[in-house]
Amino acid sequence: MREQFIKRLLAFSLIGLVFYLSLNAHSEAYFSPDDHPAERLINLINGTKRKIYGAVYMFTDALIAEALINAKKRGVDVKIIVDNATMDYEYGKGELLKENGIDVYVFTIQGKKSRFGTPLMHNKFALLDNQLWTGSFNWTRSANQKNQENVIVTTNKKVYAKFEKQFEILKSRATTAHSYRSSNKQHSQSSRQRNKQIDREVDSFWERLKDLFSIPPRY
Repeated sequence: MREQFIKRLLAFSLIGLVFYLSLNAHSEAYFSPDDHPAERLINLINGTKRKIYGAVYMFTDALIAEALINAKKRGVDVKIIVDNATMDYEYGKGELLKENGIDVYVFTIQGKKSRFGTPLMHNKFALLDNQLWTGSFNWTRSANQKNQENVIVTTNKKVYAKFEKQFEILKSRATTAHSYRSSNKQHSQSSRQRNKQIDREVDSFWERLKDLFSIPPRY
């Protein structure tokens, strides 16, 4: 009887401890340029063992990219969602990540155009094992060294779960980097073909005008 009582007491104590820890999640705040958040992010990436799921509008920082590539090499599940602004920018790291085996997704929903432009994937968050990184901080050197940015790092399970769900929603609204590049290549080829066709039609029209009005040839 006494042994059964002790077991129940220990079980209730354990439940209470878990509940207490969930209510008292560890959280940290960083501000750039004062706290150099990129250094903290790289440290978190280097210490991650299971997964890194990130959604970042602009990603140009080579050191963060290198840390993600190293994480992938040691067996961490790495998935990154970026806006097409990163893929189209010459210093964007989307292609580099893809070339090193990282799953890269590109936000492609354009929505209805308005005078305010098209929708952006403007998030800046990452799930690193059981920690959430979020704030205004793009993964760029400017965000780390010059801009006035903020970051929150937390282990709050309820908040983490919300961001984890949102990551999957964003992924469903994106395409793989490979598909995005193929689509853009086809679009560029189509544009070049249309331009050539227009040039041919203009030249043909000009020849007909010359014949009709005896216009001197263009030089």
